[in-house]
Amino acid sequence: MVKNWFFLGAIAFGMSFGLSFAGSRDLEKSLLTGGITLPSTLVAAAAVERLRKHQADTTLAPLKAQIQNLEGREAELNQSISATQVRRQQVKDNLAALQAEFEQIQIQVNDRQHHKEYLEQELATLTAQKHKLAAQSTNLKAQVQNLQSQEVELNQSLSTATAALQTLKAQQSSLQTEFTQLQAQVADQQTEKAALGQSVMTLEEQRRQVEAQLHELQTQIQNFESHKAELNQSLSSLSAQRQQLEENLTPLQANFEHLQAAVSERQSQKAHLDQEFTTLTEQKHGLEIQVDRLHRQIQDLENREAKLNQSRAATTREVQTAEANLASVQTKFNQLQAQVSELENQQRSLEQPVVALEKQRQELAAKAEALHKQVQDRKQHKAELNQSLSSLESQRQQLEESLISGQADFERLQTGVAKRQHQKKQLDRELAELSEQKHKLETQVDTLHAQIQDLESRKAELSQALSTAATQAERIPSQPVQSVQSTAEDGRKDSIVAESAATHYQRGLEKGKRGYYPEAIADFTQALRLNPNDAKIYNHRGVTYSKLKDFRNAIKDYNQAIRLQPNFAQAYYNRGYARYRLGILQGARQDFYQTLRIDPNYTEADEVLRYLESELV
Repeated sequence: MVKNWFFLGAIAFGMSFGLSFAGSRDLEKSLLTGGITLPSTLVAAAAVERLRKHQADTTLAPLKAQIQNLEGREAELNQSISATQVRRQQVKDNLAALQAEFEQIQIQVNDRQHHKEYLEQELATLTAQKHKLAAQSTNLKAQVQNLQSQEVELNQSLSTATAALQTLKAQQSSLQTEFTQLQAQVADQQTEKAALGQSVMTLEEQRRQVEAQLHELQTQIQNFESHKAELNQSLSSLSAQRQQLEENLTPLQANFEHLQAAVSERQSQKAHLDQEFTTLTEQKHGLEIQVDRLHRQIQDLENREAKLNQSRAATTREVQTAEANLASVQTKFNQLQAQVSELENQQRSLEQPVVALEKQRQELAAKAEALHKQVQDRKQHKAELNQSLSSLESQRQQLEESLISGQADFERLQTGVAKRQHQKKQLDRELAELSEQKHKLETQVDTLHAQIQDLESRKAELSQALSTAATQAERIPSQPVQSVQSTAEDGRKDSIVAESAATHYQRGLEKGKRGYYPEAIADFTQALRLNPNDAKIYNHRGVTYSKLKDFRNAIKDYNQAIRLQPNFAQAYYNRGYARYRLGILQGARQDFYQTLRIDPNYTEADEVLRYLESELV
C-alpha cells in the first residue's frame, strides 16, 4: 500500500514539476509546486481510500447481519423440523399402541363369541334335558298312579279273597263238627236198631243241608264273578280319575310354557347380544378407517418433511450463492484495487480513475440492491416456511384430536366388552339356576324311582298273597292281574332303557363341561348304543371331537345327525366349521349356506360365511 502511495506521489510530483517548469522555466518554483502537490496528492489518496473503506464497511455490515439472521433462522428451522420428527415418531408409537390394543380387543371379542356359542349350545342341551326330564317325570307320575290304582284293586281283591277264604274255613269247621256229630249219631244208631229209620232221615236231611251249602258256594262263586265286574267298573272309574289327573297336568303345562317364555327371553337377549356384536364390528371398521386416515396423514407429513428438507437444502444453496457473491464482490474489490494500481501506472489524469471508481461504486450499489432483494426473497421464503410450520402444527393438533377420538372409541369398546362380560355373568347365573332346576328334577326323578320300587315291592307282595289265595280259592280269575303285571313290567323296561340313555347323555355333557373330553365321548357312545336314533347325541359327540381337534370323526357324527334330522341347522354349522378347519372351504361354504337356508336368523353362520367369501375372493 505504501509502495502504491509512493508511486502516486512520484507521478504527481513529476507531473506538477514538469508542467510548472515547462511554463515558468523556474527550477525552485517548479520544485516548490511539486513539493506542494506531493502531500496534497497523498492526503487526497488517503482520504479517498478511507472513504472507500467506510463505504465498503457500511455496505457489508447489514449483509453480514442478514447472513447471521439467516443462519439463526436456519438453526430455528432445523430445531422445528427435529421437533416435528419427534412428534411424528410419538404419533407413530401411539398408533402402534392403539393397533396392539385394538388387536387385543378383537381377540377378546372372538373369545367372547366362542364362549357365547358354547353357552348357547349348553343352553340348548339344558333345555332338551329339561324337556326330557319333564316328560320322564310325567311318565313316572302316570306309572305311579297306575301302580297305585293296581295296588288298590289288588287290595280289594285280596280282601274279598280273604273273606271268601274265612267263610270257607267256617263252613269247613261246621261241616267237621257236624261230621263228628254224625259219627256219634251213627254209633248211637248202630247200638239202637230201632231208631235206624229216624237216623237215615236225619242223614238225608243233613245231605240236603250239604247240597244247600254247595249251592251257597256256587252263589259265592257267582258273587266273585260279579265282584270281577265291579273291579272292571272300578277300572273305568280309575280311567276317569286318570282324565282328572290329565286335567291337573294343565298347571304343569302352564309352568312349562312359562319356562318356554323364559327361553324365548334368553333368545331375545341373545339377539340383543348379536346386535351389540354387530355394532362392535362396525366400530372396529370405523377404527380401521381412522387408522388408515392417520397412516395417510403420516405419509403426507413425511412428504411435507421431505419438501421442507428440499427447501432447507435450497436455502443452504442460496446462502452459499450469497457467500459466493460476497466472495465475488471481494475479488472484484481486489480487482478494483488492481485497476487502481494500473491507473497509477498510467500517465493519465486523476479524473479518469475517479470516474472508474464512481462507476464501480454504482455497480457495488446495484449489487447491494440485488443482495437486498435476495434478503427480501429469503424473508418471503421464511414466511412460507412459517406458514408450512403452522399448517404442520394444525395437522399435529388434528392428529392429536383424532388420537383423542380413537382413545374415546377404545374406551367405548372397553365399556362394550364390560357389558358383554356382565351379560356373560348373567348367562352364567341363569345356567347355574337351570342346573339347579335340573338337579331338583333329578332328585324328583330319584324319589319317583324310589316310589316305583316301593310300589313294585308292594306289588310283588300282593302278587304272592294273591297266589296263595288263588291256591286256596279254586276259581278266582288271575288273568287280569297277570296282564297288568306284564304291561307294568314292559313299561318299566322301556323307561329304564330311556332313563339309562338320558343319564349317559347327561354324564357326557357334564364331563365335556369339565374338560374330560375322552370320558364324555365314552358316555355319548354308550348313550348312542342305547338310543341310536338321537341326532342331538351325535351332534354333541361331534362337538367333543372338534374340541379334541379330531375333525374327521366330528364330521362323521355331524353326517349321522343330519341323516337323522335333515333340518338340524346347528349340525350343518358345526360341520361347516370342522370342514373350514380341515381346509375344505367349498364344503364349509355350502354348509353355512344350508344353515342360513334352514335358519335365516343364524347370525354366526352369516358372519363366518362373509369372512369365508372374503378369503376365497
